[in-house]
Amino acid sequence: MTLQPPRRVYVSSSTKEGLSKLKDSINSMSLPFEDVEFTTNSRQQDCLCKSRESLEQALLAAKVHELQDLISIDVKSALLFLDEITGEVITDEILNNIFENFCIGK
Repeated sequence: MTLQPPRRVYVSSSTKEGLSKLKDSINSMSLPFEDVEFTTNSRQQDCLCKSRESLEQALLAAKVHELQDLISIDVKSALLFLDEITGEVITDEILNNIFENFCIGK
């Protein structure tokens, strides 16, 4: 898989100029993690799957012209799942996993 440079699409929230270009850009993207077996554990696989589901929901909502606030909730949800993998967000599940699966000195 080759990495593409990020594409920029400028959108005006007041005039909605560029909105159709943004939708076209999102529709043309393919989600790169069809097969998530490259992750190191099942928690990471689960986070990637949930992130993908959130992005697919956001895309579906955009296709049916849902309110932008509702679309942004799904996008934010996807980012939070990715943040769990990178360590930006630490949940109780992550802490429990650390204490259950790793030897911590006493």
